[in-house]
Amino acid sequence: MSLWIETYRGIVKAWECDVFDHLTIAYYYEHYEDASAIALDAVAPHAGPSRTAGLYVRHLREFRAGDTLHIMSAPIAAGDGALTLGHKVFDSATGELAATVEQSIAFAVPHRIEPAGGIVPWDGPERERRDPPAHGAEFVASGRSTVKPWEVDAAGRLGWQHLIHRFSGAGLHACNAIGMTAKYLRDNRRGYSTFELDLAINALPGVGDHVAVESAILQVGKSSMRLFHRMVDGRSGAEIASLGQFGVHFDMAARRPAPLPDALREAAARLG
Repeated sequence: MSLWIETYRGIVKAWECDVFDHLTIAYYYEHYEDASAIALDAVAPHAGPSRTAGLYVRHLREFRAGDTLHIMSAPIAAGDGALTLGHKVFDSATGELAATVEQSIAFAVPHRIEPAGGIVPWDGPERERRDPPAHGAEFVASGRSTVKPWEVDAAGRLGWQHLIHRFSGAGLHACNAIGMTAKYLRDNRRGYSTFELDLAINALPGVGDHVAVESAILQVGKSSMRLFHRMVDGRSGAEIASLGQFGVHFDMAARRPAPLPDALREAAARLG
């Protein structure tokens, strides 16, 4: 019997799509949060309180308005007070694999976690190890807000989708710093499509907490660009979460990567 279970099924609503005409990354995380809760209830129902420490996501193709999708989940590693869940996102119409997620979970009580049914081998894309920001990397202010009551989850902490909405917006502020402004994107029918996300979570804020985000551009290729975002508590300065974001500059009509103009690439290289 397969240990993979269905943990989410739904559709892409038009209002969930961003200015680049595809499902915005924050709504993927809303679905991952659903998948996580259902998977945990199935494989470790008595393990006690837990928190997600990180999610590594690889996007293999985009979803657009009206597409149908579902998620299959299974435990892929376990240890003392730790569990890793694997999630696979599929296009429900074609069966095509669209995204993979490795979710790292830490439990409050460090006892051995024994998932019901055992562990399955992970066959998702190999995880890429990225260098952290170098000392002296230039960060730009890219977000500042307070946590609203409707943004928190059942535990009273900032929900994943609202965390990622802030990082997603921060990416546009980082792009402004190199001249990849909204006007440039509109005039040239260009966009930014994320294919890898590496989220680390220290402690999620609650209602009324102040949060600030700063971003840096760490790597520039022919059409690709790697960003790094850091969110801190606006009062104490303590780090809340960070997100490594790797994506491509792409042609909105052709829906494929497009070379970065020399001026933008040079500006990004100077900033990084």
